[in-house]
Amino acid sequence: MTQGQLRQQSPAPDQVFDYRVETQGETVRVNLGGKEIELAVTAQGDREGWCRTADGTLHSFVWAWVGNSLELWLDGNVFIFERVERRRQGGRESAVGGADIVALMPGTVEQILVQPGDTVERGQTVIIMES
Repeated sequence: MTQGQLRQQSPAPDQVFDYRVETQGETVRVNLGGKEIELAVTAQGDREGWCRTADGTLHSFVWAWVGNSLELWLDGNVFIFERVERRRQGGRESAVGGADIVALMPGTVEQILVQPGDTVERGQTVIIMES
């Protein structure tokens, strides 16, 4: 199960949705902003395919994470969502975006040099990758 918050950037900016995704075989249940959607997904590749909603309607899709944004092409329409992450700062929780670290090319993680919750400085090496 995956869950969190997404802030829609396009087509209607700044709308925030709580989401939860559960998968069981080819069935995916998505709860987006309180609306439950059940999909039968047929993948054509790693990030594209077809999904059938409960009413039998077939939809084509392609998706990609671009930095901290999820870009979803669904039936010729583009939806862009930014992941909203919760972090503790100064003893209180705050929502921030842009927390992903994106490699410039594919590679294998060889060593992680920090632990969850560690404070890191700008420019500090946090991971060693081999490409």
